[in-house]
Amino acid sequence: MCDNDGMQHAGAERPILFLDIDGVLVVASSVERADGSWWPTVDLVADAAALVARLADAFDIHWCTRWGHSANLDLAPQLGLPTLPVVELDRPDTQWTKLPAVMEAAGSRAVAWIDDDLGHDEWSWAEHRREPTLLVQTEMTEGMTERDCEELLAFAESLRT
Repeated sequence: MCDNDGMQHAGAERPILFLDIDGVLVVASSVERADGSWWPTVDLVADAAALVARLADAFDIHWCTRWGHSANLDLAPQLGLPTLPVVELDRPDTQWTKLPAVMEAAGSRAVAWIDDDLGHDEWSWAEHRREPTLLVQTEMTEGMTERDCEELLAFAESLRT
C-alpha cells in the first residue's frame, strides 16, 4: 500500500483496526409477533467471532465504541478475545464524533476503521492522511459481512508487500 506521498510501507508494525460494536458486531432489527405487532431484537452478527478472529490475526484491534471498557467485559469473552485497548470516547471533544480520539489513537500508524456511522469529516481525514488508512462503513441493520472482513484483510496484506 502506498501512502498519499507514494511512499511504500513495510509491515514491521501491524495496522490498528478501530472496531465499533453497534451496527458492526451487534445489530438491531424487528421481529413480527403472532399478533401482528413488531418486537425489537438485538443480536450478535452471525459469525462475528470467526470474522473478528480472522481480523485479530492481521490487526491490533482497538475498541472504538460508546460501550467503552464494558466492551472488554461484556463482548470480548463472547468473541473469544482478550482484553483490548479502548479508544476513550468520554472526552468533551468526542460528544458528537469519535474522530478526535481516533486521530490521537492512530498516531502515525496505518489504520482501518469499521463503523456504521462514518461522516464527511472521517472520510476527509482518511483521504488526506499521510499513513495508509481504510474506512469501512457497514449497514447498521446488517453489520459486518464477509465482504467487509475480506476488504480489511486485503488492506492489511497490502501493507506487507
